[in-house]
Amino acid sequence: MPINWGLAGPGKIAVEVSVDLAGLGKRFLGVASRDKSKAEKFASEHGIEKVYDDYSQMFSDAEIDAVYIPTINPQHYPVAKMALQAGKHVLVEKPFTLNAKQAKEIQDIANSKSLLVMEAMWSRFLDHWLQLPEIAKDLGGVSSIEADFSVDIAHVPRLRQLELGGGALLDLGVYPLSLIQMLLGKADSISVRSVIGSRGIST
Repeated sequence: MPINWGLAGPGKIAVEVSVDLAGLGKRFLGVASRDKSKAEKFASEHGIEKVYDDYSQMFSDAEIDAVYIPTINPQHYPVAKMALQAGKHVLVEKPFTLNAKQAKEIQDIANSKSLLVMEAMWSRFLDHWLQLPEIAKDLGGVSSIEADFSVDIAHVPRLRQLELGGGALLDLGVYPLSLIQMLLGKADSISVRSVIGSRGIST
């Protein structure tokens, strides 16, 4: 039985996902936005059948089985929580939430309702990433990793604003951290140092 997906937030990443889905012959069933006119425009451009006045209206639609949440970082937690409480499976863009407390609450709600909630960490499904742990094992294991993922974010204001979930850690830093976790497992301890400069935030 096919799963009917709803889209919560028609932003830049949502465009890319919609195009990829269309390449597979699939589409979102519905789209919701805090600005309905944006949802209507997105639906028209991507062949989406249903448009909702707001997120709660979409989450109350019995035809929607699961939702994809590509909103800006601070909205991931409240929107995911709302969707889970409405009984929907959830795929939420990275970062999953802004902190561990929020992440635990989201996972606890999903568990209590037997729902799937997952971070949209696409790199974890790349063939070469999936092969790395076995390759590393064949080479004798990994004892140390130095990873760097550097992009100039000075031209994107929200990526420099901590209150909007900006900064190196929650934006691009999750990619090398995810890779390190795949190769070394769960960390016993974590320490972080950040430097805020004119060109952004390095962690």
